[in-house]
Amino acid sequence: MSPPERLVQILTNKGSLPPASPWAEAVAQVRRELFLPGVIEADDRTIDRFQSPERWMRAVYGDLALVTQVNEGRELGESAYQRPTSSSSMPSIMLEMLDLLDAQPGQRVLEVGAGTGYNAALLSHRLGSTNVTTVDIDGVLVERAEKNLTTAGYEPRVARGNGHEGWAAGAPYDRLVATYTVSEIPNGSTAQATSSTEKHHGAGSPLNVSWGSRRRDLWGSALSW
Repeated sequence: MSPPERLVQILTNKGSLPPASPWAEAVAQVRRELFLPGVIEADDRTIDRFQSPERWMRAVYGDLALVTQVNEGRELGESAYQRPTSSSSMPSIMLEMLDLLDAQPGQRVLEVGAGTGYNAALLSHRLGSTNVTTVDIDGVLVERAEKNLTTAGYEPRVARGNGHEGWAAGAPYDRLVATYTVSEIPNGSTAQATSSTEKHHGAGSPLNVSWGSRRRDLWGSALSW
């Protein structure tokens, strides 16, 4: 059994990925290892790919949230507090959000919070790279996400910017998703939504914020709308 097949099995057994899920092929085909650095943190344990390759792969293809950046990537010394500033969320959380997003082939999606690029790869696999735009305010993360996506064979638009303002160059969008904690739905992004997005949530009414049954992963919450 290949590592991606193991992840599919884990998620299927948990009920997060039914056999008929439209995301099953994407999870099976997109290799999560291509989107993660050599050193990750899982369950408060640091795992080095070169020192413990098998353990690293088990963590990558488990249903685990993985810290991929601390202190905005700055070297502050071993005694400094290692504050997580970017992570790859639990795949089950990603799938719940993608299900809530209800994106259909051919629809255009704006993802706010590129992170490692893995979620954008899942979207690109199912919807097509030309229909996916992902934005992040952290230039280092943008560069890494774009490199990871290219290595994996996907070419969505990856841009640096303030996600609260959306990304006008790729608008209009049929679906919007934020993969980081937000206190409110950003008007800049929703202003770039199409009429189909309004129809999805009820024309003439406020957008419905879908949290799902699980409100929060280890480092934050996220919204699909």
